Amino acid sequence: MADIQQKTVVRLYEDEGNGLSFNRSEFDLSDFGGHLPIVGDLIIDPGVAQGLDRNEPTNRTIFEVTARYFAPGSRDDGYTYVCFVVKPRAGTYKEADIL
Repeated sequence: MADIQQKTVVRLYEDEGNGLSFNRSEFDLSDFGGHLPIVGDLIIDPGVAQGLDRNEPTNRTIFEVTARYFAPGSRDDGYTYVCFVVKPRAGTYKEADIL
């Protein structure tokens, strides 16, 4: 399984209405515990904008997975790309313990 994880790149895209835009977030499969999220899953952005308190839930970004695309063999680098279309939103106080 480790070889599969090393060769799988997960990318996040946002729907901008007239197209999908790579939001510059890229993960290894291991970042998700070796499992691929499915439509409806929520991904917590690990970062927080500089100067903001990461303990404040509304400063955290949550990505809701709305679609996923598998692109095996689409690149010459030998990696399989799995692309998630996500809808970003701010965290809520209800989610504070998770964030």
